[in-house]
Amino acid sequence: PYPLQLLCPAQRHRRRLGTFSSVQTIHPMARVLVWLTMVASAAAFMAANTAVRYTPLTVSAVETPYAEMSAEALEEELRSAHRKLFEMKLEKQQSKRKDFKAHEARLLKKKIARIMPIFESKVAPAEDEPA
Repeated sequence: PYPLQLLCPAQRHRRRLGTFSSVQTIHPMARVLVWLTMVASAAAFMAANTAVRYTPLTVSAVETPYAEMSAEALEEELRSAHRKLFEMKLEKQQSKRKDFKAHEARLLKKKIARIMPIFESKVAPAEDEPA
């Protein structure tokens, strides 16, 4: 009448000998299975009720309006960004600690990529004019 597979091996042995107590204890593995079943069912209800909604990353307008800046100001922005990027890479090579912030390097590269076409378009007409 009792499911033997849920009993500990020592309890099965006691039962065979007739020294088994009237209070049954469940095998530890059965406890784990019951716990996992409860967690899985709770997770299923949670997943059904609250779907994860990923919102696309919206990139705001560039902080500095590069199109309205003069060629000299754009050149200064480019030089400062290149200088910071160079210093970061140099510090990475010389330091023994891993304190290189790749996200900052990526942001500087993006900044340079945003400025370069505008800078080139402002400098190119000045070079094409005859003296």
